[in-house]
Amino acid sequence: MASAFNSAGQRCSALRVLFLQQEIAPRVMEMLSGAMDELRIGNPCTSAATSAPSSTSLQELHCNNTATDGQRGASDQGDAATPRERTRNYFAPRVYEIEKLSQLQHEVFGPILHIIQYQASRLKEVVEAINNSGYA
Repeated sequence: MASAFNSAGQRCSALRVLFLQQEIAPRVMEMLSGAMDELRIGNPCTSAATSAPSSTSLQELHCNNTATDGQRGASDQGDAATPRERTRNYFAPRVYEIEKLSQLQHEVFGPILHIIQYQASRLKEVVEAINNSGYA
């Protein structure tokens, strides 16, 4: 949660892709969705806010394209901020399930997490895809 959602793209160490073995993916995604439901997006100076990431045009464009490409968002708190806070560009954490790492054409950091499910028998292919991605 912290690595994927506690930044607004300013850290290159942020979790942007989570590979989940198919056998555990449904339970992990259920827990992730529940944890995201507990986040309160807004001004970090208020005691109610737990996260206040701000958007960039690149994040907005990526999410718009991801949603229209038929990839589904597992959780999206886009309307969690108050109307006044929405004008301050708060960008709620989002999770998208994609099929393969090559679908990401560039780095997109938090608060956007991509999930890729894989079969245990294909672990070697997952490691190769990560190693060939060009990113550490």
